[in-house]
Amino acid sequence: MTGNLNTIIQSLITTFNLLVILLFVMAIVVFAWGIVQLIAAAGSPERLKRAKGILWWGIIGITVLGSISGLVGFLQGAFNIRSDGTITPPRFTPTGGGGGGGFGPTDGGVAANGAPCQVSSQCASGWCDRTQVPVDQDGVCATP
Repeated sequence: MTGNLNTIIQSLITTFNLLVILLFVMAIVVFAWGIVQLIAAAGSPERLKRAKGILWWGIIGITVLGSISGLVGFLQGAFNIRSDGTITPPRFTPTGGGGGGGFGPTDGGVAANGAPCQVSSQCASGWCDRTQVPVDQDGVCATP
């Protein structure tokens, strides 16, 4: 099931990236065409106004697409989605019973410095040694 989800997400990411690149190129072409029109206007107020409108649409397109690319990158980082479409879910190891519960030492995780995880802040949170390096499904810190 996870393989199918990863395949679907990878296909969506690839399609979205191609679409954004295509639209970004189109926005740059519109901007360049606006510059050509601005130069060709040569004193005609109406043509100058139309050329400025084309330039503005090019600038708006470039800005919106740049913002979308940044937002997608942020969301991929926030949800642990790698650029190849794989998702690394957070790993929590609940320990103890009754009362407060909480997280204790993990089951064989390795911190960023290579030492076994000893406290919950190292691996139980899904991150190694608070360095924002994710823990893989085996409880081992991935290489940064």
